[in-house]
Amino acid sequence: MKRRRGAGVARSSATLLLGTTLLAAGCAVLGDPDPPRGVVPCCAGGSGELSLTYLGVGGWLIEWRGSRILTAPFYTNPSSTRVAFGQITSDTALVERLLPPVEDVEAILVGHAHYDHLMDVPYIARRRAPRATVYGSATTRNLLAAVLDTARVSALNPVAGTPERPGRWIPLANGRMRMMAIETRHAPHFPMVELFEGTVDTALTTLPPRADGWKGGVAYAFLLDFLDAEGRVAHRIHYQDLASTEPWGLVPPLPPEDRAPVDAIIVCPPSFDHVERYPEAIVENTRPEHVFLGHWEDFFDPPTPEPRSVPLTDLGAFIRRLEAVLPPGSTWTRPLPGERFDLGG
Repeated sequence: MKRRRGAGVARSSATLLLGTTLLAAGCAVLGDPDPPRGVVPCCAGGSGELSLTYLGVGGWLIEWRGSRILTAPFYTNPSSTRVAFGQITSDTALVERLLPPVEDVEAILVGHAHYDHLMDVPYIARRRAPRATVYGSATTRNLLAAVLDTARVSALNPVAGTPERPGRWIPLANGRMRMMAIETRHAPHFPMVELFEGTVDTALTTLPPRADGWKGGVAYAFLLDFLDAEGRVAHRIHYQDLASTEPWGLVPPLPPEDRAPVDAIIVCPPSFDHVERYPEAIVENTRPEHVFLGHWEDFFDPPTPEPRSVPLTDLGAFIRRLEAVLPPGSTWTRPLPGERFDLGG
């Protein structure tokens, strides 16, 4: 039986609105939505050679020895009602006001193509980071084709790894960094319901006017290496902009020459309780010195220096589970937008 598109849109919209209504009616059942800040001295003594600045939601500005890359920034934050029933578009004035200078950024990494990760990227890539190559899925490339030269968009589908086998290393920043994409899976937004799933299989001529047009596509985690002058791994970060069930997103078995300790991982609390063993599996897989919580704040509210936690996520429970599996001596941080952390030693 052929599924009618209108029925699917209505069902997704109703599910999203129901979740938001439940939040407004019963926040008290979600546990501690604003637990104490994490231990920030992760970066004490850092030289500043490797720095991470949290931009909010999935966005990070990462700098290594003068070269910089971005993970997909998002500032527009349309309300849940607009996401469910209205039209959405990038708030370019807000992007201009909040995004720091990124003219020299050489890469923008997009883990998946939902609106809250990709919708601000077209403007940023065209107007603010004109040198950057965008790395993402074929769906990301087909969405961006509406407004961006596809020569600037690299689809990772042919070169990405899986939890069983490594992918191809992609050099960044003239060889000072390298990146491996690892296939992952998006957690359901609600029990057994993933919103805006699917792929975009042909190049678009206009950007989607509604949230459901920003299909997630194939999702990727990123293993990021920062190399010294001899090409050896000086630092390693694992980045993921969604929660996933193991083994998706985990670092695969690597050959001896590619093995290195993981300095930090960036994890994503929303929907952690709709999948198995997140964040436990990724912490056990990487044994990081430090864990950063990304995408933890309410992205249905306008950006603010003191954001609320994301709706329908028991952040306190996530942190308790995280602390239970952290290696001895490891720490975690729930950053505020604009905070910078120096990891270089």
